[in-house]
Amino acid sequence: MIDSHHHLWQYSPAEYPWIPPDSALARDYGVAELEASANAAGVDATVVVQARQTITESEWLLSLADASERIAGVVGWVPLVEESVGDALAILAAHHKFKGVRHVLQDEPNSYFLRDDFHRGLASLPDLDLRYDLLIFQHQLPVAIELVDRQPELGIVLDHLAKPEIYEGKIDPAWKSGMTELARRDNLLGVKISGMV
Repeated sequence: MIDSHHHLWQYSPAEYPWIPPDSALARDYGVAELEASANAAGVDATVVVQARQTITESEWLLSLADASERIAGVVGWVPLVEESVGDALAILAAHHKFKGVRHVLQDEPNSYFLRDDFHRGLASLPDLDLRYDLLIFQHQLPVAIELVDRQPELGIVLDHLAKPEIYEGKIDPAWKSGMTELARRDNLLGVKISGMV
């Protein structure tokens, strides 16, 4: 079994402000914790995904991947909007376990999804056989569909089911219709179900 989305970090409140200090997540998670969790769950391999938007973290995750056969791939971060993105991608993509890129779009305004410089960066990924992990909230599904449509050559994986708004155990119809529309795209390679767990 492959776990397609696993985070590793050296916890600090300043670098991970989205983790409440009293949370069970507010501690270091490294290769030792990954190995223990994977063994307990019967996971043979995992893909580790960036939790901070830094090249340094992408490099750190690749160094952990070198040290662990359990880590089959890394989805890192690069500055997709910068003209120098090609340099960063060339270095990271030279590592055989670097499989994709993620930018935390859920924190960006809708206009960011359609920026020309962002799409220039996205367009460079298929030539390096890299995928893009799409991290959004449910209300961003319409503009995310526009993004996916503008990048037909780019394989895209949707993270966390677009974080559906679930109230009183009911699914919002807007999420259902947005997901149905997104699923019609041939370049949507998969959806990670962790948003419902």
